[in-house]
Amino acid sequence: MSKPTTIRELRESAGISQQQLAAATGMTQGYISQLESGSRQPSIGTLRQLSRALGCKQSKLLGLLPQTEG
Repeated sequence: MSKPTTIRELRESAGISQQQLAAATGMTQGYISQLESGSRQPSIGTLRQLSRALGCKQSKLLGLLPQTEG
């Protein structure tokens, strides 16, 4: 498998569903979906929770976030 390039790919490579990630982080499945689609940007605390649940560094998640027009 190639290197994950999105949060969704990272989650899928970990073999977990959005619902499982939501349960592991205390977030809703809808919020996980919004993060993956780029319609919401996570806070530092959210990145921390996601990195723990996905077993990766926060800096890796930052590199996977969709770029927004600013």
